Amino acid sequence: MKPSILVIGGGVIGVTTAYWLDKLGAKVTILEQSDTLADGASFANGGQLSYSFTDALANPALLKRLPSILLGLDPAIRIRPTLDPELIRWSIRFLRNCTSAKADQITLKLLEYTARSASLMQEFASLCDSGFDHRAAGKLVLLHHNDVPQASRISRIKQQQGFDVEVISSDEARKIEPALETWTEPFDAAVWARNDESGDSNKFVAALGEQLGKRDVSISLGQTIHSLLEDDGRLTGVLTNGHIHNADAVVVCAGNGSRSLCATVGLRLPVYPMTGYSLTFPVGRIPLQRSVTLSRRKVVLTRLGDRIRIAGFLDIGVKRAQPRIDQLRKLALEVAPTVADFSASGSHWTGNRPMTPDGLPLIGKTSIPGLYLNTGQGMLGWTVAAATGAKTARIVMQDFGVEET
Repeated sequence: MKPSILVIGGGVIGVTTAYWLDKLGAKVTILEQSDTLADGASFANGGQLSYSFTDALANPALLKRLPSILLGLDPAIRIRPTLDPELIRWSIRFLRNCTSAKADQITLKLLEYTARSASLMQEFASLCDSGFDHRAAGKLVLLHHNDVPQASRISRIKQQQGFDVEVISSDEARKIEPALETWTEPFDAAVWARNDESGDSNKFVAALGEQLGKRDVSISLGQTIHSLLEDDGRLTGVLTNGHIHNADAVVVCAGNGSRSLCATVGLRLPVYPMTGYSLTFPVGRIPLQRSVTLSRRKVVLTRLGDRIRIAGFLDIGVKRAQPRIDQLRKLALEVAPTVADFSASGSHWTGNRPMTPDGLPLIGKTSIPGLYLNTGQGMLGWTVAAATGAKTARIVMQDFGVEET
């Protein structure tokens, strides 16, 4: 008899987890609080499948920028001081990870996930008939002179793990991406990742959700999830809209909502929201052929079909989104005026990425039997979703005696 599994969350993490669970023989139901799938952090993210760029956010370089960040002088990162005890605990743990040794360990661990995701994404591309603007165009990360030594060191580490990355000159970068000739952003070198990809995560979730429906996975939208339910120390289901959903196991893939949901059974998760923003415009007269990242500005530019996605910034506790959206548009228009049709009525979006203090996702069993996690992917959710979904499903189904074939 198939085990019944509830997957909480209908974003890219939830639907990929549901896919692998179904493939391993579970009876799967996705519960999503919104009226549509991918309405949270998956809705309009940067669009980059950055398999080669898992560099830990917690690192010594960021630590050096901390005074200017706290004073509000850093244009890329904003933190609004607060006495929220959850943020204080999170911040202390984050700072403890800001060493070279820990940053390297985290980067290597995340590379394991991205390497696996790159392989698994080919299955999804075939399944969804590439209906999510999927492109294997490569990625350039623009560097200033002072960034080159560290970028070269990290690139060597990645090369040892089998990733095709290298530091190249600015002239070489412009040959790879001719659109850079019209940009005003000064840069001295770039990291070139030939095998990185891009794609629209929102379209991906919609396409995969349609496939899941054909595979008898139930998708229930508009579900206000009030609490997890326990019986005799084991998780038995969830309470939504006055209705009890019983199951043999529950997998929480609810992004930032995972923290409050797991708190209903006394489980404290070290996940905190980090806000980012995006703009989407029609392509301009000299559109991008590759994905490009402005490393110091924390801004990415990606071509998604006939659109350009511009995403960026890392904010904590910032309440007013519009000034940051305006700043992102102004920066993009100044730096890359030809990349998009900025005269068109584009769209903008604000999203909260679920960050852990070390940047590693929370995956697998919890201290409560029957409760599993797949959350905390932060800025790499779209990139690692295929791998973390597969790993989570394997852990869950092993507990029901099912081994992956």
